[in-house]
Amino acid sequence: MSGCTEWARSTAPELREAFARPCVGLWPIGATEQHGPHVITGFDHLAAQEVVQRAVAALGQHAVMLPPLTVGCSDHWLGLGATLSIRQETMISLIRDVCRSASSAGLAHLIIVNGHMGNVGAAMSAVSSLFDLPCRVQFVSYWDLIGAGAVSSLLAADNAVGHAGEFETSIALSLPGYVREHELPGSGEPFALPIGQVGIYRPVRVEPGHGNGVVGDPSRASARTGAQLVELACAALERLCRSIIEPELSSVSDRSERGGTRS
Repeated sequence: MSGCTEWARSTAPELREAFARPCVGLWPIGATEQHGPHVITGFDHLAAQEVVQRAVAALGQHAVMLPPLTVGCSDHWLGLGATLSIRQETMISLIRDVCRSASSAGLAHLIIVNGHMGNVGAAMSAVSSLFDLPCRVQFVSYWDLIGAGAVSSLLAADNAVGHAGEFETSIALSLPGYVREHELPGSGEPFALPIGQVGIYRPVRVEPGHGNGVVGDPSRASARTGAQLVELACAALERLCRSIIEPELSSVSDRSERGGTRS
């Protein structure tokens, strides 16, 4: 996306210059896994990347996007194929190492923006161990930026995120090339699972060759809803970043004014 400052497309001097001013790093993480017969396998990391790119573009010189993590903890979908996965302990080590190296590079603030439910436990475990890191690390899933109430109010059939259901299929429809509309399943697919239980977590169980890998009702998805969901996530992420950046900008301005007075 034009205007998005990317770590991987910047030189070392450019990054040192960026980190010398108030700056937030945003790291999209997700997965590459089956998303039913209709949504592309890279949806999770691409959706997180979309949210981050828009926020970084809006924040200008005060934000930088780290290279996306394109695989996640997806062992629960291996039985349906088309899935790449890493172990929980691998994810924990990877997040720790990337955060520590980003801190060593001079980044003062880092927000990990997640797009895959299977990453949540490992990521929170990793972040909780970084309490003594100079870089201040935060973790959030982009759907939590939207909020459960807003998600539920915008969806026509489902009442939570699910998997390749109305929520994700709506977002996928709002982004070109993410959905094979001729393969869009109807409602009541045999592998659709109950969703929306607040605070209740359980492992997904699949049998090879059985089910379509959909949790929810993609038949009610719409590109308009997806665009609204993405905009809400982007706006919330931008607000979060500005809450970090603006106090530091004010502090820099105050020091500059005091220095000017002395001279």
